[in-house]
Formats: sequence, structure tokens, C-alpha cells
Amino acid sequence: MAAVTAAIVLTYILLAQSRANAAPVANPPGLIAFYPRVAARAAKPPAERSLRVLSDWTAEDGSHVTFVSPGKRLSILVVFSKEKFKKPEEALFLAPRYVVAKDMKAVREGREPLVRSTAGEVTEWGYVYDRNGDGRADYLCYLAGPMPVEDDSFPADFPTVVTGLSHEQLEFMLDRDRYVFSHVADEDFDGTVDAIVVYVRDPARPWVKEFATVLAPGAGAPDSSWTFRGAISAPTGALPRVNGGFLRHRVAGKDVVVTSSNFKTWGDVLARINAAAAASKAKFPTGP
Repeated sequence: MAAVTAAIVLTYILLAQSRANAAPVANPPGLIAFYPRVAARAAKPPAERSLRVLSDWTAEDGSHVTFVSPGKRLSILVVFSKEKFKKPEEALFLAPRYVVAKDMKAVREGREPLVRSTAGEVTEWGYVYDRNGDGRADYLCYLAGPMPVEDDSFPADFPTVVTGLSHEQLEFMLDRDRYVFSHVADEDFDGTVDAIVVYVRDPARPWVKEFATVLAPGAGAPDSSWTFRGAISAPTGALPRVNGGFLRHRVAGKDVVVTSSNFKTWGDVLARINAAAAASKAKFPTGP
């Protein structure tokens, strides 16, 4: 299995390179090369006080797509909202904030954690890029939320709940709590999504166990996947193949499966971003 998965990764790298040669920008990076750069940028975001709205677009349904930047030229963030979005320097949390519980009785009874992380009230946002420089967004790093992420040192006997933790256990969890993002890529720059990276939950506890890359060439049915913990190019396994796609994890007793509908949904999100960009003449960076 490991050899087959590694072969899939290598084949995908070579395919991405061959597609990139025909792009407007010479050799724009594919998902595997671009993912670690964007992940590093998201882990060290710009100062929130520097954020400014560059443009706002109102869709037919009345919702808003707003482009935000720490500068004056390129939009690095997109925000989706029902109302017109204002004051990003105050409303956007580009890193998790931590809130101490007010109800200490609930904490003592194990009904509420002592400390929890929050993304604030505005959570529908992400980093957006135009890797090949053709004026259209082709890569989105979209916030999933703040979550604790397991690493190779994670103890197998760690509690399965986030309440009632000891001081040491709480500190251990908060040290590993961070923003988790979904990464979405249009790899052949045709306006459809061909590759996504999503988190995979630990089956026993509300932690992120690992991440998974799922490919659907031509935005068709998902045809391959691999999981990883560190480098995206170092697979640790693959998601189980099920009817219609790949089993990501189970939540509340229900299977969460990555199917072609996920790729279509993300393709619609990119299309919405590009419609807003065309209307407002917004431009995106080619990289972090």
C-alpha cells in the first residue's frame, strides 16, 4: 500500500509539472509544491491591524464577497458574509483566540472546558491565490476552524473528551491547538477543482488525526487519495475507498465521504470568487 501511494504522489507531481508548462506564468507550482508555502503563511498571518477592505461585491442573492489585504494592491483574503463586511482589522481573527469559561461549576462538573479556542464571529474566509497569473483565483486555503492536531508524540491514552482535563493535559492540548484549513486547487487552470486537502478526525476524540489529499482529475469522480501528517509529499497511507468516493471519517456515528459533490461545491466557491474579482477588478498574488 505504501509503495502504491508513493507512486500516486510521484505521478501527480510529474503530471502537475507537465500541465504547468503551458500556463501564463512559467512553471506555476502544483498543489504539492504550493501547499507547504500556503500552510506556512497561514501559520504566520499578517498583523490584523494592517487589514483593509479593497473591494466588496454583492451577489444576486444579496450576500457579499469581500476582498481584504494588508496592503493596497493585491487581495490575499476573501470573506463571505450575509451583510456588507467592514473593519477587518477588528472583525477577523487570523489566529485563534482563547476564552476562559465563565461557568466554573460547569467546568468542575465536566460539562464545559476551562479554556477553549475561538475564531470569533467571522469564520467564512480564506487565503486566495492566482498561481499562474491569468487573473483568476485557482487556489483557496479556507478556514475550517481552530482544532487540536495530533503529532507523532501523541499519547494513545489521552482522554477522549476535552472536559475534565488535568492542567498538564489541558496545556498539552492547547499547545497543539491551531487553525486548520481546507486547501482547494484548480490544477489544470480550467476553472474546476481537481484536488483538495482536508483534515481527518481521530475516531476516538475531537482531534485532527491527519490530513488527506483527494484527487479528482477534470472535476470528475475522486480517483485517488493519500494521507499525511508532516509533509504532503510523504504519505502515511490512504483513505478507504467506498462507493462514490473516499471515507474521510465518522462524525456523530455518520460516515463523512469525499465525493464528486465536494469538488463541485468548491468549484462553485472558486467561481463565486472569480465573479466577484471580475466585477471589482480585484487581483490576487501568485504566491505567499
